[in-house]
Amino acid sequence: MFRRSPITHAHRLLLSLAFSICCASAAHAQYQTFVSAGGDDANACTRPAPCRTFAGAVPKTANRGEVVVLDSGEYGPFTVTGSIKITAVGVYAGVTVFDTAGVNVKPAAGSEIALRGLTISGWSSSPGIVYEGPTVAREGEPTASLHVEDCTLASLSIAGIYFKGNGDLFVKDTTVRDVLGNGIEVTAPPGQRARAALTNTRLEKTHWGLSAHGAGGVNVTARDTISSGNKNGGFLAHGSSGVRVLLQDCVASNQSVGVRAYDSARVTAEGCALANLTLGVFVNNLGDVRLSNSTVTDCDIAIQNIMVNNVGAFGYVYTFNNNRVYGNTQTVSGKWPMDATQF
Repeated sequence: MFRRSPITHAHRLLLSLAFSICCASAAHAQYQTFVSAGGDDANACTRPAPCRTFAGAVPKTANRGEVVVLDSGEYGPFTVTGSIKITAVGVYAGVTVFDTAGVNVKPAAGSEIALRGLTISGWSSSPGIVYEGPTVAREGEPTASLHVEDCTLASLSIAGIYFKGNGDLFVKDTTVRDVLGNGIEVTAPPGQRARAALTNTRLEKTHWGLSAHGAGGVNVTARDTISSGNKNGGFLAHGSSGVRVLLQDCVASNQSVGVRAYDSARVTAEGCALANLTLGVFVNNLGDVRLSNSTVTDCDIAIQNIMVNNVGAFGYVYTFNNNRVYGNTQTVSGKWPMDATQF
């Protein structure tokens, strides 16, 4: 009769143990996990045994998986490094922060992150969502994406959403308000490229509603977006000729500046309304604003082109004889290399 040697038997036991640990680890990372106000982070984050916080659930969620909020509650700040969805529908999912970011997104290349239905608020030096994209892109293109849908970001300090580096940002049906810094800030360092698309977004009582800047490539599109009541203005582009902002059917009102471009950056406004402003359009230092089918009204100065503190250069405003510029205290101010009255 064949008898198994003690060494062979030990090897089999080790292999069996390793297989069991591997299976347990795979089972631990689930494609759908759950959080609840009555949960516990010591739980497995299943529906019958949910976790208490996002920070507890995210590590137990498999790549490209989803964390689902079961009921209303505060779920705390968290960090994301891979593909994941955080979903709250019909419930209050709060992320209240103090001196830290509500959501830190540091994705690997190819990651896709979606945040839906969150209310992020905080105090002191707290930004809402901070994205730092992967430094290496494929053929110069963004390799990770962040989707922010049906969210509210309020009472924050540095920025509502701070998006830096390679990647795509998509913001839909979201409100950013009461922020000491900029509502949404999109930037890219040299050699990197950031792109953003905003739809049906409200930017209220921030520093600048939307700020796009950087030495890299920055392309932002905003549609059906309202920027109102901000300290400085609505839509800002600056930093380099690689910064481009397209506004379609947007509104800037009740603040200092509607649209501003400088440092060779460009803003194109199509079908927009700029009203009740100190300056409707402000350009300088080779900034470029292109107006089409837009209205500028009830402003102290509709369009201004000046050097700031006699430094830099003048900018450019291009119009297409299809705008409505009326009812302003002063129509144009500054130096105009073209006939700026042909709106």
